[in-house]
Amino acid sequence: MNPAVADFMGMIPRGEAGGAYSIEQQTYRDASPINHVSSDTAPFLILAGTLDTTVPPAQARLMQEALETAGVPVEVLWIDGAGHGPHFPGAHNPPDYLGALVRWFDRHLVPAALGSAASGRSA
Repeated sequence: MNPAVADFMGMIPRGEAGGAYSIEQQTYRDASPINHVSSDTAPFLILAGTLDTTVPPAQARLMQEALETAGVPVEVLWIDGAGHGPHFPGAHNPPDYLGALVRWFDRHLVPAALGSAASGRSA
């Protein structure tokens, strides 16, 4: 268990170090987005640092696989050398992730908004 995640979820080890958790473990499972993926899940864009220790790259890959298995459109943009956070600390020649965000929103949200406007409904 990632210590930052355990702290965030209020998980307190029971017994020996790394021992079993009680109700906190169920709370952790319930809070994890991977446990709520279905074919009705909205499209995903995952921005992931290759050196992220808060949300390790393996977790981004697991989420990607769960979404693909459910048939949900998903894109992953890997930020080489980056850690966790909105500015991807430590990134080496980061890609234009802000541009990627705009293009992703345009692709997944603008057509729906245009369709609503074209039919006279408000978005």
